[in-house]
Amino acid sequence: MNRTLVLSAFVAFIGIAACNDPGKEESKTTGNAADTSAVSQPVDMHNAANSLDLAGEYEGTLPCADCEGIKTTLNLNKDSLFTLKEEYLGKKNAMAFNSKGKWVVHENTITLQFDKELQDRRVQYKAGEGKLWLLDQEGKEITGALADKYIMTKK
Repeated sequence: MNRTLVLSAFVAFIGIAACNDPGKEESKTTGNAADTSAVSQPVDMHNAANSLDLAGEYEGTLPCADCEGIKTTLNLNKDSLFTLKEEYLGKKNAMAFNSKGKWVVHENTITLQFDKELQDRRVQYKAGEGKLWLLDQEGKEITGALADKYIMTKK
């Protein structure tokens, strides 16, 4: 009989434990204050890669130290490949450079990974809705009087 009672208690315990939802957390209140120490905060999983439609053509004329500006056209393809055309304006012998490679996104930063001889070049952009902000060599936003000149707009 004692054995039956222990077995019944064990089965009841297992049944109750199985009914509890381990993923559901309850907050306990003490008086008027809620104990939120066991309540997890939702994690914001939004970033440029999953929130923005980044593929497309972006244009802008970026500042240049010894010319009128660098007309820049960046095509981000849906297959994670890019083409970049940079045309130096206001020079006697107009120079234009074309390059290509792969683009990757981490959080809200797009990094261009160039093919072949330019593979050591580092170019990064902060992504926004319909805009890209060119970042400096350390991956930081450009500030100062010309900051608004480092923005490229999606066509």
